[in-house]
Amino acid sequence: MSEESLKKFGRYLLLDRIAQGGMAEIFRARMNSAQGAGRVVVIKRIITAQGDNEEFKKMFDDELNLTANFNHPNVIQLYDWGIEKTQPYISMEYIDGKNIRQVGNKFIEKGQKIPIDLAVFLIEQSALGLNYAHAFKNKLTGEAFNVVHRDISPQNILVAFEGSVKVIDFGVAKATTNGEATKAGVIKGKLSYLSPEQIACEILDGRSDLFALGIVCWELLTAKKLFSAPGENEYAVLKQIENCDAHIKPPSTFNPEVPKELDDIVMKALAKNRDYRYANCGEFAKALRKFLNGVAPDFDQNVLSVTMKDMFKDQIVEDRKTLQRLSNKADTLISMQGNEPQEPTQSGGQPVDIVTRRIVERSPDIVLTAEEKSMPKIEIANTKSQSRPQGTRPGMPPSGDRTRSIARPPKSEPLAPRGTHDESSGGGIKFVLVLIAAGVAAFVFGPQFGFDIQKMIQGKTKSFPQSAQVAESQGKSRSTAALEGKQISLRLKIIPNVGQDTQIRINNQTTGQIVNTVSLDEPLEIEVERPGFQRFRRELVLSSKDYDGKTEAELNVQLDPLSFGLVTIHTTPAATAIIKPLDPSNRAVASIDGKDWVEGTPFEGKKFPVGTYQIKFVNELLGFEKTEVINVQQDKTVRLDVNLSTR
Repeated sequence: MSEESLKKFGRYLLLDRIAQGGMAEIFRARMNSAQGAGRVVVIKRIITAQGDNEEFKKMFDDELNLTANFNHPNVIQLYDWGIEKTQPYISMEYIDGKNIRQVGNKFIEKGQKIPIDLAVFLIEQSALGLNYAHAFKNKLTGEAFNVVHRDISPQNILVAFEGSVKVIDFGVAKATTNGEATKAGVIKGKLSYLSPEQIACEILDGRSDLFALGIVCWELLTAKKLFSAPGENEYAVLKQIENCDAHIKPPSTFNPEVPKELDDIVMKALAKNRDYRYANCGEFAKALRKFLNGVAPDFDQNVLSVTMKDMFKDQIVEDRKTLQRLSNKADTLISMQGNEPQEPTQSGGQPVDIVTRRIVERSPDIVLTAEEKSMPKIEIANTKSQSRPQGTRPGMPPSGDRTRSIARPPKSEPLAPRGTHDESSGGGIKFVLVLIAAGVAAFVFGPQFGFDIQKMIQGKTKSFPQSAQVAESQGKSRSTAALEGKQISLRLKIIPNVGQDTQIRINNQTTGQIVNTVSLDEPLEIEVERPGFQRFRRELVLSSKDYDGKTEAELNVQLDPLSFGLVTIHTTPAATAIIKPLDPSNRAVASIDGKDWVEGTPFEGKKFPVGTYQIKFVNELLGFEKTEVINVQQDKTVRLDVNLSTR
C-alpha cells in the first residue's frame, strides 16, 4: 500500500511512498514541471533519521558507483543522482509490475501452480541480467568490477506488466572497486537465500548469486520455501544451507510436473561446491533457454505480459486510477506555484545546491542540464588526504558530491565535513563553470584529471591548504561574528587503541588527550606518533554547517606499524575478534579508555605489530565462542581458519 506524499524534492515532485526500510525510502515521482506528467520515475533516498549514518551513506554510494553505467534490459536503469538538502538520492526507472514473490503468491491465491515455462522464463531473464552485472567492465579502462549482488531473492526481481524482468537493489553488492568488507556477526543478504560460501565467509564470486537464483527457481517450481525452520530459527536455517547437499531434493519431489531435464538444471545450480555449478549465470541462462525451446519455443516477453495483465488486472486498474489522481493533483500544485520562492540560502544569494550528473536513458553519454550550467555555487571536499583514497575507481561519479573523486578519505575515515566554495564576483562564476566542465572530464577520463582539478582549485585559492581554502571562502560569504567562538569536542578514535607512550598534537600543540576542544570553521592539523608505528597526519576543517547543534565529532586514526606481519582470518560463521597481546612489551592494544582492540571477521592481510596475540572469537547471535593464539613475525603472513561450531 502506497502513502500519498505530493511534496517537492529538488527538480522532482514526489507522488507517493511505495516502500521504506531501515536505510532508505522509495517514492514514485515525476518532474516538477507541466511537461513532466508523462513519465513516472522512482526516487530512492536515505531517510532523514539516517542522514549521519556513515555505513548507510557508503552503501548508498556504492550502489550508485556500481550501477550508474549499467545498461541492460534485465537490470534496473539509473537516470539521475545527487544530494537534495543533505539527503542523497537516486532517480531510476519505474517498473510498473510486481516482484517474483508477489507473482508466485498470486498463483497460490488463485489455487494454481505457476506454469513451468513461465517460471523458467523468469529465471532465465534474471540470469541474463546478473551475468551482465558480473561481467561488467569500465568502458574506458577495461577494469573488471567483479560485482556480486549478494541479495538475490524473490523481492529483488521485478516483473513488469509489459513482460520485462529486472534485477534491482544493488545496495549491498560487493565489487573489487568498492573495498566493502563484511562486519563481525553480519552476513549481507536475506538468510534463506544465502549461499554456502556466504555463511562460511569465503571470498565470493558470481556463482554465489547463481546459487541464490537457483533457490528462487526451486521455490517457483514447488511453491515451497527451500531453506526454512519452525519459528524462523536462524541457526537451523544456517545448518540447512551448510548441509544443502543432503537437504535439497529435486523440484519434481514436490511437483511431479517438473521434468527430469529441468530437475538436473536446478540441482546443478544448487550444488554446494561452487565448482560443480554452472561456470556463470550466462551458462545457467543458456541451459534454461535450451529447455524452454524444447517445451515452449514461443514463450517470450509478450506471453508473459498477457499472463501478468490477466493475473493482476484488478490491481492494474486501481493503480492507474491512483496515479492519474496523484498526477492531476501534481498538475494543480505546479500551476499554483507561479513564481516559485527561492530555497533558503546561506549568504542571501542564489539557492545553495549540489551539482548533479545525469545519465540519458539507454545512453552512457553524460550531459549537463541547463540548471547545472547556470549554477553559481559548488561544494568541495574539506579533507586533504596524503594518498589516493582506497575503495574508489576511475571515472565514477559520487552520489551528488562532484568533487569527492578529487579528495576522498580512506575507507576507515568518516565522511569529511564539507563547506561551500563561494565566489561573489563574475570571475568566480566563470571558474565554477570551468570546474563543472572539468568534473565531467574527470568522469570520462579518469582520476588523473581529478588531480588536475585539485591543482586548479589550489591555484585559484592561492597557497592555502585545501581545508583552509574552504574556511576562507566560507568566512567571506557568512557573518564571521555569528561563527566566532563556536567550539566542539573532537574525539580521536585511535586504532590500535592509544597507549601511554602515544603523542598527540593538534595545530602543533602537544596534548595527551584523545578528546580535545577545537574551534569550528578553522583549519586543524592532527598528528599522532607512537613508537613502532608510522606517523599519522591529517588536515581538515570541522564546518559549523555540518556540526550545528552537535557537541562532539569523531576522527578515525589508523596507525600502521613499522615492524609488522600480515594476518588473514576467516571464521565460520562471521564473528567479532577481540585481540590481546601476550607479550607485555607489546603495547599495540594498551588502552587508556578501557576498550579492547576489536576487528570483524573475515579480514585479509591486516597489519599486526610483531608479537604473540590471543584472539577470542565471539558470535553473540548464535552463541559461538572460541579462543586462538597466533604469533606474528616480521614480513610474514599468518592465516587462520576457524570453525566456531566445533569445540
